[in-house]
Amino acid sequence: MYGKYYHEQFKAIKYVGAFFWAIKGYSITADSFQQDHVYPLLWQILSILAWLVWLFLLWAIYKELKKAFGKN
Repeated sequence: MYGKYYHEQFKAIKYVGAFFWAIKGYSITADSFQQDHVYPLLWQILSILAWLVWLFLLWAIYKELKKAFGKN
């Protein structure tokens, strides 16, 4: 029982790490694109994709934590 609990928590922690890694990558990309002002359409597309990735990661974190605490 405890093995499953800790395994699910670890999976949630992996998603949290991926979430913060995505934020870091987004901020680096945002800085470089905002300084150049060369590709506004590409910048908008990357922004939308980043938001979708963040929403997916938040959903995955919620799902794994829900499993970890046994509220299926």
